Amino acid sequence: MRLLQVWVTDLHELKGMRHRSLMLLLLLLLLDTLLVAADIIPEIDTSYCGKRFRVLFHVSEPFTIVNEKLCTTSPFTRDTTTLKCPPSAFGGDGGLTYGMMMEHVVSILQGFCEADGAGNSAVEFEWYMLRNDSRSEETVLSMMCNGGFLRNDTTTNLTAFQPFCPSMTSYNGPSPNGTCEHVGDPTCVSRGPDIVAGSISITRQRYDILDFSMPYYTSQQITVKRKSTFVMNVQGYLSIFQPFSGLLWATIVIEIIIVWLLLVLLERDNEGMAKGRAMYYDAFYWSLASAFDAGASGKSAESWGGKIVFTAHCLFMVIVSATYTGAVGAFLSASASSVVIEGFFSLQSGAFSVVVPGPSWNSSASRPAYFGQYMGGNSDPSTKPSLQFDLIQASMRSSSANSFNIYTVKRMETERTDGSLLDYSRDNPCQIKGVVLGAWDYLLCKAGGSGQPDALIYHAPLAIYELNRRKSLTGRCDIVTIGPQFEPVGFGLGFPKNSLFSIPFSQAIDLLRGTDEIQNYSKVYGILPSDSACSEEVVTGGDVITINQMSGLFLFTVAGIIISFVQGYFTRVRCPYPE
Repeated sequence: MRLLQVWVTDLHELKGMRHRSLMLLLLLLLLDTLLVAADIIPEIDTSYCGKRFRVLFHVSEPFTIVNEKLCTTSPFTRDTTTLKCPPSAFGGDGGLTYGMMMEHVVSILQGFCEADGAGNSAVEFEWYMLRNDSRSEETVLSMMCNGGFLRNDTTTNLTAFQPFCPSMTSYNGPSPNGTCEHVGDPTCVSRGPDIVAGSISITRQRYDILDFSMPYYTSQQITVKRKSTFVMNVQGYLSIFQPFSGLLWATIVIEIIIVWLLLVLLERDNEGMAKGRAMYYDAFYWSLASAFDAGASGKSAESWGGKIVFTAHCLFMVIVSATYTGAVGAFLSASASSVVIEGFFSLQSGAFSVVVPGPSWNSSASRPAYFGQYMGGNSDPSTKPSLQFDLIQASMRSSSANSFNIYTVKRMETERTDGSLLDYSRDNPCQIKGVVLGAWDYLLCKAGGSGQPDALIYHAPLAIYELNRRKSLTGRCDIVTIGPQFEPVGFGLGFPKNSLFSIPFSQAIDLLRGTDEIQNYSKVYGILPSDSACSEEVVTGGDVITINQMSGLFLFTVAGIIISFVQGYFTRVRCPYPE
């Protein structure tokens, strides 16, 4: 209004001047702009003041951390599908999302209510979780979509003819504080949850059927693989010999033996040659050592026959050594440049396989349900696609050059048949029978063999937290992150479509993001990239020869040292040093 007053004052001052018409036109344009802005920017709704929000969350450390044993059966379900979790179930470490909402968002919302003059400014949150499949992000979203807490609300059946969530029309908002205590309570304004929380990814598909707050945390994806280890195998031991064929090595050995016998025959009267039985050992050493250095033995031939043999032997070995030096360098460099996992782009070529939560399908069908080559797993066609599964599908849709070999599992975590999780301080998932391996352990236990997964992809903060947790329990990093992070996605709070409550919550989150609180939570839970204790660096700047490729050289060197030590020890036992 102050701006309009200034424009009107200026208009009177210019009365009678030739620019009056121009000023009038600009004033009309300004009024039109203000009217349009009023139409497209909704008023912040404060109808949430004095209300209790029922928050349905999925367990997703470190964003929601709860002691499920302290949760009780929800009063809003007749079939024990959901549990109600009191503040004591979260203790003092309820996770980033829980802490953000209970320590910051609620106080900001109440501040909005007080500023608006609401008679009851108190805003309350009650927390609910699934009794079974408590870590499923898709299931809590389905219950929000259906607008209920019952078992038949855990799945959705949206179609082209019914593309909208039932909660879009059935949801009437949260109930007032002190009301709606149980299922069937007539004071309940709505049947189902008011908010879904955890590490809820905001995607375009989800935004079509639900509303979301602005992201309070931006997560990227990261590639995880088994830790590179030194593998003791025959292939590694023989790598330094592989530049030459077996027949060529046999020829070299035969040549050394022939030179040995000729030196025994032609140089037996050589003053530098040992006498008796030792002559045979001395001649063999002479023949072998001169293969690497003509003067290594400290001997020289005295007979013309010995000189001719020794010269021919040296020429032969010089040519062999020069040829081997060039060949071994090229061979080891070529093997060092073999394809290895360096990140997500390494998986796009189909050279490696990836495991993610998602459905199984027949990739050999004439019209397969999904892109990519299905390799196996423990999921079924009804398993819901994860964000990572959808990301892989989107990558293949975007470019025909991308091809993935895909294993699918039911979930990220390994569960026993009773639904309980493993205790990694004492349980080895690769040895326990009767468990359904999640993606983490499917990679850990299955990787490395023929036709098994080579990597997985997941949210970077959740992956860092999980791998660090496993290391604290086991003392080792069996699986590690590799390569750069990619594909950012926001975590937000979910609401029924058109509920309007996403607006004040977004404003509260926006104020919170203007502080360091989210960053501080990230530091507390150790989910920053710098906090990763289980990661491998991608080697850049050229091909690198690994210890595996040189293991044969080390083996034979160590074997020679051991033999020399044993021989020297027994020699000194038989012929000790004089007193």
